[in-house]
Amino acid sequence: MSDQQVVYVPPAQQFMSPYPQAMIADYTGAEGAGLTSAATGAGAPVNLSDLPLAYNLSWVAGDTAYFSFFFQNVCWLPAAPTPPPTLYAWENVTWRSQVRTPQSYYFGYWWPPTWPLGAFIMEFTVTATYMENDATLGTGTLVTIKGGTTWPGNYVWDLQSEHHVDQADLTYYEAHTRIAGSVTVVGQVTNPQIVPPGNWPAPNRPTTYQPPYYQ
Repeated sequence: MSDQQVVYVPPAQQFMSPYPQAMIADYTGAEGAGLTSAATGAGAPVNLSDLPLAYNLSWVAGDTAYFSFFFQNVCWLPAAPTPPPTLYAWENVTWRSQVRTPQSYYFGYWWPPTWPLGAFIMEFTVTATYMENDATLGTGTLVTIKGGTTWPGNYVWDLQSEHHVDQADLTYYEAHTRIAGSVTVVGQVTNPQIVPPGNWPAPNRPTTYQPPYYQ
């Protein structure tokens, strides 16, 4: 951990109704704090958002990339930890993280001929560890993603948590995208491959490298 940066992710804030007394008899909630413009007296728009934390990744093609994220004050693991947690209850959560091209995937032999996801580039190996009263991190779940690609380019990625809220039916889960952003993979230089494969005719050997399905 000494040579690796850890991103701290604060716990989700509990939703607070803009009308805190709306259930009280004879109260209309019209005086809800923060909903009135001081200048005009008109009701200001209230926006709710469940968008993920934005975080961009970058590494060198061919390298193994490691990134860690610490989710504070939660125990989100695919299996109950040993010993059992004492500060926060275990929640059955599976983690997944992928890298794709930013454009929709076009396949052309079905209708509609586009897939709302980009072309798949790679999937990270995700490990989650619950830590309680750690001297450095505190209490929470440390999620580490590990992976890489030989293809340089500009992509997108995210980290999702799949919450199995019904223990009797583990095929059902509620997905939440926790972190998302762009991926920049720069080309490598040092590599055991000295020359391009011999079956490439010399005049047609590419000078730039991108996956065949990259858009």
